[in-house]
Amino acid sequence: MTARSEFAEVEAELYGRGFTRMVFDLGRVEELLDVLGSPQRAYPSIHLTGTNGKTSTARMIDSLLSAHGLHTGRYTSPHLETVRERISLDGVPVDEERFVGVYREVEPVAAILDARNDEPLTFFDVTTALAFAAFADAPVDVAVVGGGR
Repeated sequence: MTARSEFAEVEAELYGRGFTRMVFDLGRVEELLDVLGSPQRAYPSIHLTGTNGKTSTARMIDSLLSAHGLHTGRYTSPHLETVRERISLDGVPVDEERFVGVYREVEPVAAILDARNDEPLTFFDVTTALAFAAFADAPVDVAVVGGGR
């Protein structure tokens, strides 16, 4: 299987989780992150919340941190063309190979948790875990995380 077709398969699996389905409960994503070893605790984070401007603000903060020599991870949504845009390392969306590799680490755990719960993890839950795991694997000095879809 080519890297491109493998990425397309992973992207389809993610969208199969219900791209627009929202569940306002942190319990399941917290459980997923716990089983993954809490990758979000491997680096400091700047969390952005609010109605508008999170992505623009995240990009500016990312640029400032990078200009000071820090390796950054940025997680924002929504994406325009590819889900990879949501997860950036040093200002650049993760490549297909890295995205697939991190997905292959996270997905088996997500599948086990899905089987144990009434509702499966959402697209947003899994992409959040992917971002945190990718940042820990990189590793980054700091993450900039936009809250919300």
